[in-house]
Amino acid sequence: MMRTFPDAFQAYEVLPVNHYPAELARILRSLSREGETTRRSCCSRPAIFNSAYFEHSFLAQQMGIELVEGRDLIVDGGIVYMKTIHGLKRVDVIYRRVMMSFWIPLTVPAGFRCWEFRG
Repeated sequence: MMRTFPDAFQAYEVLPVNHYPAELARILRSLSREGETTRRSCCSRPAIFNSAYFEHSFLAQQMGIELVEGRDLIVDGGIVYMKTIHGLKRVDVIYRRVMMSFWIPLTVPAGFRCWEFRG
């Protein structure tokens, strides 16, 4: 769209978002276990008919992480593992988008936005 409507993008100061997958991947890696050589993140996908399905598929592909659903994951001894054709692989971080309808706005000081998860 930037090539099709360059004047509109410049007039409204639309900022690029092409760095978003790399930045999100960096943040997810930073949340992984310290000192591990194989840090593993995954992206929990919504149902195929969910409006976020394509977004999650795209993000997982761009970040180079696995796209999983609930039945792909198991918990053993308090540790999350992903089922793969090569056996179980430990998962450090799971990225999952949660709809705003599951969040409750909290009363916080002016100028801050804070939400609490209910679910």
